[in-house]
Amino acid sequence: MSAQRLAFTLAYAASLASCKNANHCAGNPLDDCRLMWDAPPIQIDAADTCSGNIDCKAPTTVCDLSGTMMCVQCTTSDNPCPTAMPICITNQCQKCTAHTQCPASNVCLLDGSCADETQVAYVAMGGSGTACTKPTRAGRWTTG
Repeated sequence: MSAQRLAFTLAYAASLASCKNANHCAGNPLDDCRLMWDAPPIQIDAADTCSGNIDCKAPTTVCDLSGTMMCVQCTTSDNPCPTAMPICITNQCQKCTAHTQCPASNVCLLDGSCADETQVAYVAMGGSGTACTKPTRAGRWTTG
C-alpha cells in the first residue's frame, strides 16, 4: 500500500472514531437512547384529536370519526373535496384516474376532475328518444 493511501485510510478511520452518536446508549434496545425499555408509550396530544367537524380547520376540515379521530381533508363518508381533486383516497383529496371514481357522471376528465352530469351526452344501444341524459340515454347521436 502506498504511503498516500495509508495516510488517507488512517485519516478516514480517525474521523470515524471521533464521530459520536448523540442517541447511543449501550444496553437500550438497538443501543438507542430514544428506545428505552421503561419508556411510556407515545401519547397523542389531545389537542390533535377531534370529536366532530367543528373541531377542525382548513385545510383539514373533516373529523375522521370512524378511524383516527384526527382532522383530515376528507373521509369516504364526508367528502368536501374541491372539483379539481374530487376523490377521497386515504383521507386526502386527489384527482380522479378512472371513470368509476366519478359516480355522478361516470366521466373522469383528462385534468383529473369529474365531469358534471349535465356536460355529458349519454347514449345507449337500444335507447330511444333524443334526450341524452343519464336516466333516459338516447338511442342515437344526432347533430343538428
